[in-house]
Amino acid sequence: MPYFHIALKEIKELLRDKKNLVLNILFPLIIIIVIGSISGISGAVIKNKNQNEKITLAVNSVSLKNMLKGLPDSYTIVEKSKDDIVKEVKVNNFKLGVIWDDSNQNITFIENESNKDDPYIKIIKDNIVRVTRLAITPNINLANVHIDSIVVKKDYSTIVLKSIATICAYVIMLLVMRINNSNAYYLTTKEKLSGTLEILLISPVKSFQIVLGKWISNFASCYLITIAIFLPLYTGFALLFQVFLKVDINLFSKIPILALVLFGFAIVFSLFQLLLGFASKSSKQAQVFLVYVPLLLVIPLTLVFASDLRALNIYSKVIYWLDFIPIINFYDLIQMSIFSIFSLKKVLLIIMTNIFIVSIFVVSLVRIFNNERILFFKN
Repeated sequence: MPYFHIALKEIKELLRDKKNLVLNILFPLIIIIVIGSISGISGAVIKNKNQNEKITLAVNSVSLKNMLKGLPDSYTIVEKSKDDIVKEVKVNNFKLGVIWDDSNQNITFIENESNKDDPYIKIIKDNIVRVTRLAITPNINLANVHIDSIVVKKDYSTIVLKSIATICAYVIMLLVMRINNSNAYYLTTKEKLSGTLEILLISPVKSFQIVLGKWISNFASCYLITIAIFLPLYTGFALLFQVFLKVDINLFSKIPILALVLFGFAIVFSLFQLLLGFASKSSKQAQVFLVYVPLLLVIPLTLVFASDLRALNIYSKVIYWLDFIPIINFYDLIQMSIFSIFSLKKVLLIIMTNIFIVSIFVVSLVRIFNNERILFFKN
């Protein structure tokens, strides 16, 4: 297996630089603390600001939604199932839930325990009852609407999970894209500069085997860095919320599936880095490609991250544009793993897009190695 010996040689080369190895482990830990703290604080501030804009009411039927059109414009009416209403009120995404039983003309209010004594909530309930009575019998003899109320205990676990899933997915991918660049540079540009690549190419080893060997070595480096970032960050969250704050969420059981997802991410991204390094026509261009091209992927990722921090609600299983972009759609897969909410369509889409891009990368690299111009750099 020549590709295995090539991979082993490259890994030994990476391990020789102790300074580089230390920076790849310590630097992520410092950045994690900074980014995680800022993201958590900014997300909480943004969420609190948005809550004051409009009052969101959740209803269980179209008929009730139509009846509540008589409410002022400051109300937003959202139609949901009864179970979804209870879940959303628990995490305080909805100010109030309203369940309407048309046959018995009965209204049941779903309230959050933290809001039940709020006088403003009482005014909202009175307005809903008044508008409903007017809608049923628009005359002086108003209908008698039965009123019940269910108080649900506030549930912080969903908000906590969303915060952990959002911050972990973004920070892991951002830092891996940045930190493994030096190792990829060693495996590509440095070997071209030193002339050892020429010896490798004149050997009887096939181009595909060279690509595979280098891919394995860069993957090992990329995955090691990914795990080095993931484990302290995720374990810190788990200890904070489960052990110290006593929030009822089981985070440690999700580590195996998350390690598998990050395994897939490292496979694809490590190959992408090799392509960038070997496609470069000069040493300076290689540095630009390896540093700045991955940051282009971070731009859409940051937009999604910012919107996720604004929402901090239950994870959506709906397919959207991020799922069609290879490499960074692992962000969605990490979140699904932490939530333990998997959408088969989303998972298949993410897997297929990355398999497709991997095949393109491999073919491109083999073609590069079959061309003698790979040995030469521009001055």
